[in-house]
Amino acid sequence: MSCIAVFAFTIGLTLPLISLILDRDGWDATTVGLNAATYAIAMVAISPVAPWLVRVVGAARLMGLCLAVITLSVSLFPVFPDIVVWFVLRFALGVAASILFIVGEAWINELAEERTRGRVVGIYTGVLSAGYGAGPLVIPLTGIDGYAPFVVAAIVVTTASVPLMWAARTAPRFDAQRPMPIMRFVKSVPHLLVALVVLGVVFGACEALLPVYAVHEGRSTAVAALMLSALVVGNTVLQIPLGRFADRFDRETLFTLCGVGTLAGCLLLPLLIHTTVVL
Repeated sequence: MSCIAVFAFTIGLTLPLISLILDRDGWDATTVGLNAATYAIAMVAISPVAPWLVRVVGAARLMGLCLAVITLSVSLFPVFPDIVVWFVLRFALGVAASILFIVGEAWINELAEERTRGRVVGIYTGVLSAGYGAGPLVIPLTGIDGYAPFVVAAIVVTTASVPLMWAARTAPRFDAQRPMPIMRFVKSVPHLLVALVVLGVVFGACEALLPVYAVHEGRSTAVAALMLSALVVGNTVLQIPLGRFADRFDRETLFTLCGVGTLAGCLLLPLLIHTTVVL
């Protein structure tokens, strides 16, 4: 959990930071969006081989390697202010992030018992969301110019390797021998996959483009970053209550309520963009 929280802090910082810098330098919204999408494309590309990498390298060692890749990547952004290099660095971040997510989620699910799974995963996701929410808060303190925000990201993510030294013996092995046909999985939980697509679209758009949208609407970069943090605060504080609800009541109802809430938030956002407190 400590490892993922620190990692999320760095990603939560770099996603809006890079988008704001690209927008400041005159790149159009399409380029900003494509640069952010590179991160996700890398995750899609590496995910199928992640379990094999865990078996070969070991879960804790592989997570440590991914943290090193993230540290190196965020350190190189200000050194090479070139759009092509930034696409490559974003791809590297996506590869490392995908493996951390896969191993981290498998790890926490393996340790959680069925009767408390909702609460345990809620705590884990709350910690993850807290890291995301804290990341954008660096921008009002350091601004988006120079090396400072990237140095903060590199230092913070490096500390995530410390807990791994004590956690290696509890890591999942990914040694199951029975394959899971993809289509059988899709047919068994189509609503879950649809919900994940919606989550990816909403959060991907918010992390990459919400700060840029706010700046274009006349808000400062500080307010734009705080907007993103406020979004994640809701994600953070509600994880454990939602997890408890999922353990006690109908999870399909919970899914529906969350979908309605997400839709309402998206529709209200442009109406409230200039009303700071309500926003």
